[in-house]
Amino acid sequence: MASEALTSVPATAAPVAWRPAIRAAGRVVAVAALLGLIGQLLFFDVGLGINLPIAIGLLLAGGWFVRRRTPSLMSPDAWLAPAALLFAAFAALRADPTIVFLDLLTALALAGGALAALGGLRVVARPF
Repeated sequence: MASEALTSVPATAAPVAWRPAIRAAGRVVAVAALLGLIGQLLFFDVGLGINLPIAIGLLLAGGWFVRRRTPSLMSPDAWLAPAALLFAAFAALRADPTIVFLDLLTALALAGGALAALGGLRVVARPF
């Protein structure tokens, strides 16, 4: 009887969420491997300095290389990448650990926003 009760309930299939395909997956893997190797050379057993703006610049260049070929960068978001490079350069120039840490966090956040903007998201002009 218990098995009849279990079989009489219709099974509902969970809706399958649509996931976009990564069209240039090989290019994404190649850029990620190259960034990993360069990051190893730039940051292993070395303090922060000029290596941080170089790494942020290469990260942004890698994002530009693997972006969709449609014009996806919105004009309100165009300032994010240069600002990330600027704050990375500030971190290379400063000596106070607290200010260097804050510059590093700001550079990483702005670089993440720039990469999201390269992916087609509207970062600054969010519709609320």
